Amino acid sequence: MNVTTISEDTIAHTGRLKPNYILESVTRENGELVTGLAAYKFKVEALIFDLGGALVVISRLAGGAQEFYHIDVVPMHAYIWVSRTYIFGVSVTRGTQKAQTLTTIVID
Repeated sequence: MNVTTISEDTIAHTGRLKPNYILESVTRENGELVTGLAAYKFKVEALIFDLGGALVVISRLAGGAQEFYHIDVVPMHAYIWVSRTYIFGVSVTRGTQKAQTLTTIVID
């Protein structure tokens, strides 16, 4: 299984709790799309964030019936986004298969 991600801070800004968007494509080794995965099959971790950054949780997962999954992440607990560079590890499982990738975002 293969995953490719891209992240965009369209509405996630310093001092706010609005979500950061992560778009993810999941394919089999032959390039065929993997669709219909449930939210609990995905995991997003803030692996590296500067001082003042926060861990994140998935607040919404959409798609999966089409080509892409749309994952929204927000800071964990009562934290807010701060002006930093975040590197996210994104993983997905399907049966015994697991795939992962990295994506980065600058919140300003």
